[in-house]
Amino acid sequence: MQDRLARADVPIESTWDLSDLFASPAQWEAAFQALDAALAELDPFRGRLGESAATLARCLDLVESLRVRLMRLDTFAYLCNAQDGTNPEHQAAFARVVALAARVAGSIAFVDAEAVALPDGTLERFLAEDSNLAGHRVPLERLLETKPHRLDGPTEGALAALGEVLGAPYMIYQRSKA
Repeated sequence: MQDRLARADVPIESTWDLSDLFASPAQWEAAFQALDAALAELDPFRGRLGESAATLARCLDLVESLRVRLMRLDTFAYLCNAQDGTNPEHQAAFARVVALAARVAGSIAFVDAEAVALPDGTLERFLAEDSNLAGHRVPLERLLETKPHRLDGPTEGALAALGEVLGAPYMIYQRSKA
């Protein structure tokens, strides 16, 4: 049986090129810090989603932007860890992005809770009023379908914030197989 090469010994042409995501770990770190700080941009929207279609559209656009940024961070950390799960820096980055994902989920949980709590017909009216909501139509319609089954806002937020804790068994499994 052939010995497994250390990551540093694998020819570069046989490795993933992650530079399309981030050119360096330092660039990843800067994007990580920027996303963590950007969560505060959601605060002005709390309690205001029912004010207007434009307010809801701006908030949903911000949420989408945060999720896209998180996906890039997560993909980079996951792939770095997948290419060499024995590297403690990769393990730490992956653990950090899992924790950040839990913070993001906790920070955006109010959006669905507030949107579902709007008076009947409000979301439908907003969708008709503002073309900026067109890209959010399907998720909003799916959200409305869940309305009878939703928990209150604080409970949904608490559950979303538990993402890191609930994901711990999988994280332990991932680390143990490296």
